[in-house]
Amino acid sequence: MNNWNLAYSGGSGGFLLLHLLLLSEKFHAVFEKESMIDQIIQEHWNIVSPDQWKKTEIWPNNQLTALSQVNSDKIYFYCNPYNYSTDFAGKKIVIYTDFHSQRLLAHYKRANWYCEGSRVFDVKYTVFKAFLKRWRDHYNNIKDPDWPKCISVRHLSRLPKNIQAEVIANPYTEYFLNFTYQEKEFYNDEL
Repeated sequence: MNNWNLAYSGGSGGFLLLHLLLLSEKFHAVFEKESMIDQIIQEHWNIVSPDQWKKTEIWPNNQLTALSQVNSDKIYFYCNPYNYSTDFAGKKIVIYTDFHSQRLLAHYKRANWYCEGSRVFDVKYTVFKAFLKRWRDHYNNIKDPDWPKCISVRHLSRLPKNIQAEVIANPYTEYFLNFTYQEKEFYNDEL
């Protein structure tokens, strides 16, 4: 049997992958709540509203998983791979998703960076809002009055091809297309 260490950053789908692996019955994790895995998953995903999402999460207990005697691979679950270290030997799975999708889901879920009251939430959310505002200002400055709205650079591909070409031809558009948020630099500078 193998040990697996599953790490993810909030908003990238960690629980979804964990639950899919557990439902395959090839992996094992122990939860403090004594219920069948399908009941735990059903309760976990019973999300009434986004602001309550985190309250429905049911976490596995890595210590109890380590003590369990099973004939399947054990999976240990970690959030926040920035400081990724594990207590258990085994293979590592680190989930990655594109920056914009993760940011939107993390914001919607109030996960990771978006826990209200945290300095990380305040700074990162401010950066994200400022980026979107700069995009909208840029697009509105170059668009013709009959062009459709384009609230995010991610929606550029939804525009008609002739409008896409004109927007891309603008030299400042390159800034938005090549934008990268330097997470490591942020943590070193801001925390």
